[in-house]
Amino acid sequence: MVSVISKEDIKNPTMWPFFEFGQEELKSYFSSFFSAERGEEAYTYGERLFAYEIDGQKLDQVTIMVKKMKSFPFNKGAMAILWQAGIDNFPIRKPWLTPCLTLVQGMCLGEKFFLTAYFRSNDMFGAWPENAFALRKLQTEIAIKIGKEVGELSIISSCAFIDESDLPRVEKILKENKRSFCRLDPRGDLLIEVAGREIVVKQLDSEGRVLGELREKAKVVGAAKRMAAKLMEQMVISDIGHALDIGEQLGRAEDAIALKKKFEQDKGLEETKSDKVVHRSYNW
Repeated sequence: MVSVISKEDIKNPTMWPFFEFGQEELKSYFSSFFSAERGEEAYTYGERLFAYEIDGQKLDQVTIMVKKMKSFPFNKGAMAILWQAGIDNFPIRKPWLTPCLTLVQGMCLGEKFFLTAYFRSNDMFGAWPENAFALRKLQTEIAIKIGKEVGELSIISSCAFIDESDLPRVEKILKENKRSFCRLDPRGDLLIEVAGREIVVKQLDSEGRVLGELREKAKVVGAAKRMAAKLMEQMVISDIGHALDIGEQLGRAEDAIALKKKFEQDKGLEETKSDKVVHRSYNW
């Protein structure tokens, strides 16, 4: 699952140099995604979203989603289905051509509109980037119509793959654009502080609001390990990189208390005149 949090302008999105498409190709993809006409294609996402055929009628599912959320913003049934069981489970078309995007669900939390999309199968190299742009545009347009801000876009890919024939190009792009990415943990940030002889951990949401607080006394060795156990028990960390960083910070916080040094998260311990060094092994 990939979650996207951004303040991008969907009308003028950032196009990274390693994309294999540009603004014109993206506009062309948008025209298909947001059109109710499928033309000569076996199906299009636009046709399934804006002209879903059922009992001889064509439904604009996006308009229905907007209508539902306008009447009750916190409706949990604002959904669009792109799978037609009668023709998609056992397609009579050759080759079998069925939509990979099968479900879109909208939901409001507070003043934000969130969108979740489910793909039964997803080409992460050849299709995912354009899929994500189009879904973000769809989310933005719905949010404007119902008077909400744009929240997270979550894309769930049941079968995420890269076609074998694309692997040489993928490897070339990765080699030429190797870089470190900072990814936020969707469950929030953790602020670690030292208060007296206690390790204090505060969980913050994306707006910096405190969601909860945990404290652990460091009078006895092992405070960092005990705090880590509490964090795991409450499942406040979902990203392995975040977990590794927090483990390191907790160990440093315990050392700061033992050495009577100042602790600041992500910074080295304050230098003192003491040459005493404490070595501990943390078994996470």
